[in-house]
Amino acid sequence: MRGDLVALGPGLHRLTAHNPGIMTGQGTQSYFIGHQRITLVDPGPDLPDQIPRIRQALDELGACLESIMLTHTHLDHSPAAATLQDMMSVPVLGCPPTDLLRQDTTTHITRILTDGEVLTTECGPLRVIATPGHVGNHLSFYLEERGDVLTGDHVIAGSTVVIIPPSGHMGDYMASLQRLLDTQAHRMLPGHGDPLVPAAPVLEWTLAHRRQRELKVKQVLHGFPGDVAELTPRVYDDVPAQLHPVAQFSLLAHLLWLQEQGLAQHDAQGIWILT
Repeated sequence: MRGDLVALGPGLHRLTAHNPGIMTGQGTQSYFIGHQRITLVDPGPDLPDQIPRIRQALDELGACLESIMLTHTHLDHSPAAATLQDMMSVPVLGCPPTDLLRQDTTTHITRILTDGEVLTTECGPLRVIATPGHVGNHLSFYLEERGDVLTGDHVIAGSTVVIIPPSGHMGDYMASLQRLLDTQAHRMLPGHGDPLVPAAPVLEWTLAHRRQRELKVKQVLHGFPGDVAELTPRVYDDVPAQLHPVAQFSLLAHLLWLQEQGLAQHDAQGIWILT
């Protein structure tokens, strides 16, 4: 297991879980913040080797685990927290899920974090930024003195994230992208993939991409009312067909957001039209 840790700067390391896949890329990233007293962000999935790898990483750093922080409670990000919580009696900080769809129900959050609060780490102050959108309880963590923001699944490398209603909300997602852009962070450390540097162009591209996709939804609806399954291959004709079942979630999020704005509606059979 030696060599699994990747150094990202003094007192900042990354460990990638062994859970590669379509939704997780090369695997979920856990971040170790600190020198002797570690704040662990997103301990990862409940895999047989995950806890031994985290303990090995702590041994390599010559450090102890002081606390766990969660960007959100999806099953690839937080379940390992429950075992570490029992094993090491450490607090788990984050926000409980707003619904139980695809959520970790095993981890007990001992303190709920609030937007704007600042925590102390060995790498300087860490500011909590509420970034709902991918899921309702999503948080990002900003190491202000370094210009690093840990984005969880709000922004990831190599792909756009899936927005899954009801907890996932497209309007919230785009507003949260703007919040991250407003921090003027230099580097984003995502929950999947490599660091994103500089941060601003990535955030600007992601916002533009979502707005362009929304425009395409409206264009398709103008000529082709339909249900989500019928609309998906038309709205996502630039995406491989094998990803269309996943794209349906984000399309529904776009449609619901248009509905909230009074721009679209659906009938009892789920047929969407422009209003």
